[in-house]
Amino acid sequence: MISSDRAVDFRASVTMLQLGQIMVAAPQFDGMEPTRTTRLTRRSDPELWMLTLVSAGVMQLEQGRNRAQSAIGDLVV
Repeated sequence: MISSDRAVDFRASVTMLQLGQIMVAAPQFDGMEPTRTTRLTRRSDPELWMLTLVSAGVMQLEQGRNRAQSAIGDLVV
């Protein structure tokens, strides 16, 4: 599920590039709050890794009782 304070004028785009077994994605989006349930997380591919470079704004992650905030230039696995 995704929610946003900007639901009326929310904009998002993604550019994708396949490099062999690696998929490179460059998403751009307004502020949003995605939520994944434990059930959805367990259904995902355990072989999938995501490396994110924060290039604008901040990114806040929360899992259980743990919370981390990343800023421009940070890499998040």
